[in-house]
Amino acid sequence: MSKLAFLVFTVLFAVLGLSGCGGVGSGVGSTTSAPGTTPPADTTRPSTPTGVAAAAAGSTAINLSWNPATDNVGVTGYVVNRNGTQVGTPVTTSYSDTGLSTGTTYSYTVAARDAAGNNSFLSSSANATTTGTADTTRPSTPTGVTAAATGASRIDLSWSASNDNVGVVGYRLERCEGPACVNFTQIAAPTGLTHNDTSALAPSTTYRYQVRAADGAGNFSGYSLIVSATTQVATGTQLPLGALAHDGPATPEQISLLLPVTGSLPQTATAVVRYKPTSSSTWKIGHPLYRIRPTLSDTPAFGSVEDAFAWPIIDLVPGTSYDVEVTVNSGAVTNVKTLTHTTRALPAAAPAVNKTITTGSSATTIQTALNNLNPGDVIQFQNGIYNLATRLVLNRSGTLNNPIYIRGASRTGVVLSNAGLVFEIQDASHIIIENMTLRGSSVDSGPSAGSVGIQFPDGAPPSSRITVRNVTINGVDRGILARRDISEFLAYDNTLTGNNTWSAALLDTNATWNDDGINIPGFGNCAFNNTLNGFGDSFAFSAPGALTQAVGIHFYRNDVRNSGDDFTEADYSIRNNTLYDNRSHNSMTFVSLDPLYGGPLVVARNIVINIGRTPFKWNSTNSGQFIYNNTILRTTGQKWLIGEFSAEAGWYQPNNGDQSSYGYRNNILVYRGASNQTIRLDNSGHDPVDFTHNSWFPNQIFQWPQGTFSNLTAAYNGLSATTPVFSGVTRRHEQDNITVSNPWTVPIVLGTDFYTEVTTFTPILSPGTAPKNSGVVIPNITDDFSTTAPDRGAIIEGRSIPTYGDRSSP
Repeated sequence: MSKLAFLVFTVLFAVLGLSGCGGVGSGVGSTTSAPGTTPPADTTRPSTPTGVAAAAAGSTAINLSWNPATDNVGVTGYVVNRNGTQVGTPVTTSYSDTGLSTGTTYSYTVAARDAAGNNSFLSSSANATTTGTADTTRPSTPTGVTAAATGASRIDLSWSASNDNVGVVGYRLERCEGPACVNFTQIAAPTGLTHNDTSALAPSTTYRYQVRAADGAGNFSGYSLIVSATTQVATGTQLPLGALAHDGPATPEQISLLLPVTGSLPQTATAVVRYKPTSSSTWKIGHPLYRIRPTLSDTPAFGSVEDAFAWPIIDLVPGTSYDVEVTVNSGAVTNVKTLTHTTRALPAAAPAVNKTITTGSSATTIQTALNNLNPGDVIQFQNGIYNLATRLVLNRSGTLNNPIYIRGASRTGVVLSNAGLVFEIQDASHIIIENMTLRGSSVDSGPSAGSVGIQFPDGAPPSSRITVRNVTINGVDRGILARRDISEFLAYDNTLTGNNTWSAALLDTNATWNDDGINIPGFGNCAFNNTLNGFGDSFAFSAPGALTQAVGIHFYRNDVRNSGDDFTEADYSIRNNTLYDNRSHNSMTFVSLDPLYGGPLVVARNIVINIGRTPFKWNSTNSGQFIYNNTILRTTGQKWLIGEFSAEAGWYQPNNGDQSSYGYRNNILVYRGASNQTIRLDNSGHDPVDFTHNSWFPNQIFQWPQGTFSNLTAAYNGLSATTPVFSGVTRRHEQDNITVSNPWTVPIVLGTDFYTEVTTFTPILSPGTAPKNSGVVIPNITDDFSTTAPDRGAIIEGRSIPTYGDRSSP
């Protein structure tokens, strides 16, 4: 070989990596690197998939297919995108996209990928539409929204679930800063019913929140009511308190305040209140919050008696936003808690009728029509008497913005008659029953109480936001009965007439004891401006068997006659319940507490004339009852007539349990009976207590567990000191006085005993009488009095006399 040839061979060997005989080098064109070097990376994209096809596979699925892609090394799979978002990574050339919305168009693209992570360019799009009608129905608006500050930089929120025709997929939570802010910004998109907001919150700062629901088709509900909470003060000056909150659902004319105590806090701590409409700059002083005392209460079978401050503000306007400020003082430390809350608006008038039940329709025909009701429907009965072979069941629901109306063409012209039960409401919500008459058996069935107007059964899921208005219910043993907890129930401007008469044949037996007029346990329920006659317990807070709770239940401005047992049975009630501005004639007792679980229960400004047994039946350990500005008038009662003379008094209470931490102030009790005992309270306790500024007749025996006293002055001087609740007064009967038997401008006439049925009286005090202008100021009870001091009793000069009973009665 020449030198030149040798040189060429050597260069080729070096450049091409040729080996000699038996060598291991690769041939020309190989990509394998020489030992010790890194192979080149695969950066070549797969080819773009072609032939992408999309076809609906029913109402909720779409099937896709495409031609295989190629790659310099090999395709390992595909990426499927729906409307620009990746939804699948199949390894074959087909994919089924499920869980879609009905009647909705979707757009798909596909990309191929290889093992090196290279993706092809996106394919051309392919569209398909699921079968069925497009979902354009908005979810229902979230309700029950609460906001509670649990620290200086945290607010916990919760709400009730919304409903949707297909399904709610989540919620959108928005927030703004300041007690009157309006510029909301979305801060979270939770899928559940709670959210803990810890995003850039400042101490002692008020934040407002609203929430709306979303479904899978992109429909949004309306916004919820706005709620607010104020973060706690910085650590070091913080009392052991939770957030100030509304206790349960909103009601039309009340704000039920609840402020939990979360640690050790002395009983001497106080919580004073002021409030105003949000649109106003003028504050009003509210009644202080009551410190619930679990150690002084029995334990309920359901619910709990918690350590907290609580009190219901009354006399408010429906559908109005209010600002509330609570100042808690303990020693040298002061914390301020705030709340903005909107009272519940009353349901609107019914829109145009879109469904009709014709005169003479059978119960089966009517039931079929009721079973097919939808949100927004207004179904109207034509005038006529409908004799029902069976009860009518309501188990359909409207929505907050589109309730269902079930109404009559006229209140007296439409009569639904059934000797047993007319309406049974099962797992329903947002229904308004109005403008008709429900008729029962018109025959008293004794303790079985078998004839009922409207019933919520105990086995059904709870119902909410049912309204009964402008309805006459007559000839029944029970008017409206909830056998389980319900919520946000309203009954107003109704007239209910039971099967009982005011006669010895019934009053001397237990025949009336199960005959409830309106019994509405649960949360946020109200009965106002109703007229009742002929029931046993005209009002009740708990279902038979007491397997219920009662929080935020309010009875007010009702007119009641002939309660064969209790005018109001508050047995088993828990807290923030009220009974105020009612008028009762002829009842066996005024208020029963057997027991009250912790309270507060506010009983105020009621007129109660002709009581057969005793005004108050407190037959268990009770605390938290506050009896303010009531007018009570009695004659000789049942105990005297059956020979139990020692148990006859203007107010007699046997020793059936301690009564502690309660208030009895600004009341008038006139007893014209045969006994010489004005009061006889044998029950123990009475400490702490506020027992001041009451008027009595006659000035005879005042008996307490500590002794028997011949008159009021002797009782005042002889009773031991007690601890006050709110009054600051340590003496029972402080500023009490003796009145005459008829201190009113129009004389009230009673029979020689309670069997004589009394007609209507509204007792206005005569000038110069002892109860006139001699009461004590009690915020939110005696507001707007116009004289030197508020009057005692129910009618206070300067305050408008309430309109009692049904305002729409034909």
